Amino acid sequence: MNSIIHKFIEDAGNMTQSFGLGRAVGQIYAYLYFSENPRNLADMQGALGISKGSASTNVRQLEQWGAVKKVWIKGDRKDYYEASDWFGKILKNALQDTVGKKMKSYANLLQEVEQIVEAVQKDQEVQGNGDETVSRRDAETAEKREKSASLTGSTLNDLNAKQNVEDFEFIRDRLEHMKVFQRRTQKIWSSPLLKKLLK
Repeated sequence: MNSIIHKFIEDAGNMTQSFGLGRAVGQIYAYLYFSENPRNLADMQGALGISKGSASTNVRQLEQWGAVKKVWIKGDRKDYYEASDWFGKILKNALQDTVGKKMKSYANLLQEVEQIVEAVQKDQEVQGNGDETVSRRDAETAEKREKSASLTGSTLNDLNAKQNVEDFEFIRDRLEHMKVFQRRTQKIWSSPLLKKLLK
């Protein structure tokens, strides 16, 4: 393998690894991009020193992003692949599959935590007033709180242990800052300029 191409392959692997996508996915794309002819999984294994399972898994991921496509070689039953050079589409698909999902998960987590804080604070307000009755609305809130707590891996006892008003105000303030950041990143993610760049 040409030393310059080898460097590109290694750099591509390091880059995708730094993004949390794995090293092999970058190496495979760079290998196919700098190959004059389509390559099969055995070619990737031999050139990159990766397992058949890793080659297969990462090629499928690249296919989903539109980074590589399967091609037919007459007289050969093996699957062959070649790289796409439509960089905008590749980047858009990869970002949607990784960053987009994480942003959605982050937004859901914020909502769950906010529901927990509100529910626990309401319980303490009821206890502070000496009200031993639980209204239908409070029961529904408690049910939501238990569901949210189970989703986040927390327990109600942990959340309700000797918290005071100042504690909850501090937590609410921190949550609000996180929500502002989430809205800003969502705005950037949905901006027409970014969509145009990634066409």
